[in-house]
Amino acid sequence: MGRSSSRPDSDHHLSTMSSERFPLNVLDAVCRSCGSSLEKGHDPDCLLAEHDAMLAGDQDALLCHDPNECYWCAAARSPILSECRWGGCS
Repeated sequence: MGRSSSRPDSDHHLSTMSSERFPLNVLDAVCRSCGSSLEKGHDPDCLLAEHDAMLAGDQDALLCHDPNECYWCAAARSPILSECRWGGCS
């Protein structure tokens, strides 16, 4: 009795993968925050548009933007280095 290979048929695997992929230009054409088409513009409540406006110095965006609640502001900060396990000590 021969052992059957657990490897999937390579042609089947590639055809499945290629049909499930999105072209990169489609992904770039949509805002990663509000999901709106970049050709149409951002949703009025888009957090990424607010963040970008705040970085550009827009006064209204500076007043309403909370850096402690913003993903992109948090991601831009340097990590807190600590000696303790829970990060409360510096």
